[in-house]
Amino acid sequence: MNFTDEHRPLLGTLAGRAGLGETFATEALGVILQHARMRAAMLDYLENTLAIDLSGVAHLFTEVDHPGFGRTDIEGQDAAGRPLLIIEAKFGATLTVDQAARYLALQERACGGRESALVLLMPDARTGDAQHLMRQAESRMEGARSATATISWAQLLEVLGGALADDDRGARSLEADLIQVRALVDARTRYVLAPLGEAATGEEWQTRRAELVGLVDIATQQIADLLGVWRGPQVARRDIVYAPSYYLKAAGPVPGTYFSLGLHSAFASEGVTPMWLRFHKVTGERRAVKRVRESLGDHPRYASVLRRDGGHLWVPVDLDSQLADEALVESVVEQVIAILVAAGAEAADAEALADVSADGDDAPAVVTTAMDDPR
Repeated sequence: MNFTDEHRPLLGTLAGRAGLGETFATEALGVILQHARMRAAMLDYLENTLAIDLSGVAHLFTEVDHPGFGRTDIEGQDAAGRPLLIIEAKFGATLTVDQAARYLALQERACGGRESALVLLMPDARTGDAQHLMRQAESRMEGARSATATISWAQLLEVLGGALADDDRGARSLEADLIQVRALVDARTRYVLAPLGEAATGEEWQTRRAELVGLVDIATQQIADLLGVWRGPQVARRDIVYAPSYYLKAAGPVPGTYFSLGLHSAFASEGVTPMWLRFHKVTGERRAVKRVRESLGDHPRYASVLRRDGGHLWVPVDLDSQLADEALVESVVEQVIAILVAAGAEAADAEALADVSADGDDAPAVVTTAMDDPR
């Protein structure tokens, strides 16, 4: 077991190890919102943000099924069961225009013209993309009367923390519950991970598997955000040789390629890093992987470590055994961006990607493409 000098709340530590994700966090938030003071604070904040009246919300529920429309994460219903408030909570999972549009359609049908709100609850890094997606959903549902907003987990938790009273504090209190939820959210959106030590290479990585799965999730989302592309859903695997992975398709950095970041147990068993970037053999352009192979094969950094397995092209992503938390995530993201730069981007794209690698700003304009699963 790894120990650190700084105490981390239990849920923050278990988030990666036990795979606690969006559903768990949503249920935890739902428990906190059962307290009248917390519920009132959130509704007041949303009323002020949206300039609407949500006083009709009488009950809050989590995971409510609506056949034909989907399952809402958190739903505020009036006394008649109408969904006056829908909150869609995300960490790294894909959010689609269709999903948001379905919720708008649900409220339009069910609320009968009463004031209603659809809120996207997102990590800080995804709020901009979510706002753009919401505008697209509203355009698709022209005439829908629901007010819409995108807020971050950090904003909402700050509002709830600000509403605590003196008797809400202590070891067994609402304050303690909020600390745990905040730690969980931080772990899944910023990432909290003790140094890997011996688990950075070889079969020892399996002892930290759940945490490294979380690292793949967070790093992939950051890469998608930097490049301005949507990531595909997690690929369901029949085996665990290379998992988990989420496909990204970029038309700008490396034209026509699908690539993914994941954990490769067979490669790691040889004593190397478990984390590998894969350029898939089935892509939008037949010669795309060949171009990538030629570019990386001539590169002094990658020529000796490239692998071809199953027709795919594989590039190792090193895990620094001493780095922790966001520094490890940044190291992984920087390596992936560097690989994309070396993989044969056009000069303009390479320069823009190099800027991203250097300071994380001014992500290049990349054509976004609806994801198909190229398996």
